[in-house]
Amino acid sequence: MASLDIVFGYDDAEKISSRMKALFEARDIKLIPHYCCSKLGTMEYLASRKKCDWLILSENMLSGTYKATELVWLHEEYNIQMIPLLEVEHIGSDYMRELYSGGILTAEFPKRIPEDQLPEVLVTLILRGRTHETAKVYYNILDAK
Repeated sequence: MASLDIVFGYDDAEKISSRMKALFEARDIKLIPHYCCSKLGTMEYLASRKKCDWLILSENMLSGTYKATELVWLHEEYNIQMIPLLEVEHIGSDYMRELYSGGILTAEFPKRIPEDQLPEVLVTLILRGRTHETAKVYYNILDAK
């Protein structure tokens, strides 16, 4: 059985990760979750990690809000795939252009998805990703290069 180490950086992550765990197990993949509650805690965990396949984190942490530049930095510094959970107000904005240009194609907008479907959407993004063209459309940044 393959395994995936995923760091969750947002409130209520245990509820969603338990549903994701069942979805992964149905695909013969073991989810190994880790939880971080602050921006600093996330950076410390990533700096000390032995293995981490994905990072799923909220734009709005209790310790502050992530800027696009910070998300791109985490992606590049720790060479990690990530799914930032963002506010819908960013759709079509320079924030999304910056994520796209920084190679983050898998951002998600939880308010656009029924809550009970979010775990399935996250599992699908992890397993399939998103192409550059699909990300441009999803982010509504068709003019991005």
